[in-house]
Amino acid sequence: MAVELHEMRGFKVYMDLQESCLMPMKLREEYHVEVYNFLDRVLEKDHTFIDIGSCLGEFALFAATRCGDVFAIEAHPDNAERIEKSRKENAFLNVSVFNLAAWDKEESLTLTCNPRWSGYHSLAFDQVKKWGGYTLPVHGCRMDYINLDHTKRVAIKIDIQGVERRALEGCSGFWSKVDALAWDIDDRDFDGARKFCKGFEVVHEDGEKLLFARGKALDKWNATK
Repeated sequence: MAVELHEMRGFKVYMDLQESCLMPMKLREEYHVEVYNFLDRVLEKDHTFIDIGSCLGEFALFAATRCGDVFAIEAHPDNAERIEKSRKENAFLNVSVFNLAAWDKEESLTLTCNPRWSGYHSLAFDQVKKWGGYTLPVHGCRMDYINLDHTKRVAIKIDIQGVERRALEGCSGFWSKVDALAWDIDDRDFDGARKFCKGFEVVHEDGEKLLFARGKALDKWNATK
């Protein structure tokens, strides 16, 4: 693997362009365009941004110049180490990287890891049987263990290969502060996601994700159409 430093969307990030066709697409700003557009339109300085399933940290790094505090949550240690290297290259002092799995309780978990793609490690889908991968023990932790008493608004991006709902249940302690959510629906339960996010408005949907907003974030979204 040739992991090198690249620049995209105004920040620097370590990635291997040979890993998959998605990596060059990211550099060309052709991947997850709707999510970047959503975050660019709704994030403000009084937001705390939590990137659950941060992978290589692109969304956390993107949010760093737009928000107050940023938390990159990544279960795989290699990915977490790479995010930290990218954070240092950008000199982002407001980004904190946590090598753990967002969950609905504190417990030891088994991460099944894809040997080829950094974004396909999973607590739900068996990457060992499907791709000849390997397993790693990881620490599962509720996100509301993070002290967010100082913040009034929270924005979340979540993509953790089918267990998004369990991680979001672990955000109940600050859920009332969440006004923007980018949810990659890996289990394809779109109706369940809408019910979970009662009180939010869906501002974008496609075959993979739902983007939710409410309160000030929804006002900002509507004002920038």
